[in-house]
Amino acid sequence: MTEMPSVSVEPSVDRARLDSVHSAVKTWTGQLVDLGGRNNLLYFKDLRRGTLDLGQAAPKALAGLLAGKTVRISQLFTEDEVREVSRPMLMVIDRWLRFGWCAS
Repeated sequence: MTEMPSVSVEPSVDRARLDSVHSAVKTWTGQLVDLGGRNNLLYFKDLRRGTLDLGQAAPKALAGLLAGKTVRISQLFTEDEVREVSRPMLMVIDRWLRFGWCAS
């Protein structure tokens, strides 16, 4: 069998147009991320009350919570001590959600 020669095909692209597209992509990408102080993901502040550590949450209940399902505290935290420590934080989070304080 004979091997096919490799052929390099380079499309003719106008350099100015290519630069313009790259510039637009950079601008659009920058607009996708809010770099201002209101971005809670970039400027996360661990609050004494209102920040819930899910490190000790039951995996199945946590998966349900992350899927948007309603999960009871007793399902999320199976140990009484952890549940009691988490309860005040959950109450603060519940108030924020009810009154729209977390809405962006």
